Amino acid sequence: MLSYPEIYRQTQTEVALREATLPLEALRELTHLAPSPQNGAAVLHSHPGFVAVMGEIKRQTPTAGFLDPIEDPAALAREYVAGGAVAVSVVTETPNYLGTLDDFKAVRRAVEVPLLRKEYVVTPYQIHESRVLGADMVLLMVALLEPLVLGLLVERTQSLGMEPLVECHSRLEARQAIAAGARIIGLNARNRETGEVDRNNCEQIIDVIPPDVTVVAESGVRGPRDVFNYARVGADAVLVGESLVRSSDPRALLKQMTSAAQHPALRPDRASRYRHHLSDTDEGDTP
Repeated sequence: MLSYPEIYRQTQTEVALREATLPLEALRELTHLAPSPQNGAAVLHSHPGFVAVMGEIKRQTPTAGFLDPIEDPAALAREYVAGGAVAVSVVTETPNYLGTLDDFKAVRRAVEVPLLRKEYVVTPYQIHESRVLGADMVLLMVALLEPLVLGLLVERTQSLGMEPLVECHSRLEARQAIAAGARIIGLNARNRETGEVDRNNCEQIIDVIPPDVTVVAESGVRGPRDVFNYARVGADAVLVGESLVRSSDPRALLKQMTSAAQHPALRPDRASRYRHHLSDTDEGDTP
């Protein structure tokens, strides 16, 4: 598995090749022709008391290995939306995830919900590229970026009408994301070095995040119970990838997850859900 510095260098090399074909200035001009982006943060945070579900399209990961060939990403995206996903994440990174820009283009033509472009974003070029593709959100990783660069990329993303989903693994990274101006923060439960998932990670970090910042719980969502539990500790949304990609019926699985996301035991806002979770020892009402 590549280290973050190696990923950074690899990504810069790939972006330089694309920029040699289409320079940044020309790409900037194309952003004016792209349709206006949707407000991803509002969509993910639009149902107080419940949790939104975002489905992810990816063929493999560095930790789980190969998942599925996904020959028709557009059809899979339509299944996600039919199952209740309010947004779709499309992984476009090729060396480690086998994603492509064509995957994103196909999904953009297929569904109208907000789309997150998931790639190792390290340059402004990728931000403009994402807008031209029709992205509404872009992934930025605190662990991959220096604080100054993170702040500049957050600002650049928001200046184009999109929102960055700023991914964190710790309380320190969450504070750095807030300082950079993030309005959507992803809390990833997976330890990238070991591949292990700690579903308590979200609970251990979330109290440092202001209620007006949308929190997306990432990794470890196997089914409805995990969706409920992430919502219970205060997440506004969950990102589900591997379990959906491996499922023989992703639409049905998503319907079960979205049903759990609207469980009556959930409280009307993050703070009260979190307080309720801390004081509640009765697990009998969980899905």
